[in-house]
Amino acid sequence: MARKLRVWFPNAMYHITNRGVRKMIIFYDEFDYLKYLELLEETRECYPFLLHSYCLMTNHIHLQLQTINDPISKIMKKINTSYAIYYRLSE
Repeated sequence: MARKLRVWFPNAMYHITNRGVRKMIIFYDEFDYLKYLELLEETRECYPFLLHSYCLMTNHIHLQLQTINDPISKIMKKINTSYAIYYRLSE
């Protein structure tokens, strides 16, 4: 059963966590961390948001962000899809 959609409204604040499948590593080296930060910036250009803080760990991430005009689902879909493509191509 799918989870319920998040409630969204302009200027909503979110604490987002995302973990690798089965707690697997998602960042192998410094380049992976830098790529993720680059993708955050690219996403912010498409779907503006305020990034208040972040923590990138070896196997998961924490983001504290505030939406402006776009739902969190669009923002996270772009970030996660972009990083997944990068990750698969770098294997």
